Amino acid sequence: MNRFLRHALAVVLITTVAFGVFSYLITGENLIERSRFYLFDPAIWEKATPPQRYYMARFLIDQNLLIGKTKSQIVQMLGGSKTGSHVAYHLGPEHGTMFRIDDDWLHIQFDDESSDSLAISAGIHSD
Repeated sequence: MNRFLRHALAVVLITTVAFGVFSYLITGENLIERSRFYLFDPAIWEKATPPQRYYMARFLIDQNLLIGKTKSQIVQMLGGSKTGSHVAYHLGPEHGTMFRIDDDWLHIQFDDESSDSLAISAGIHSD
């Protein structure tokens, strides 16, 4: 019985590791990073690397937390410049693809160039 349990445990372990490697190669999604950074905290955003910011940006978009905020609120939250009707934040190599040729960017478009203009669209795009 002991030998059977060791064999079963080895099969489960190998299957789990193989699934993790396979999902990372196919989707480019790091499930551990996603579980650690799929939230938003300005203090963590400030210190995070661009690839870690990807998951935070994804959270902000998924939860619809950017649309309707003023440019001043978003710049206070994420940093950056208050000039222009568009801001972009670098999020590291593109996700969701096996070949990471381009980089992902969080793009936020405002209704005009004033500091009290409202965010009208937000999305992650590869450039």
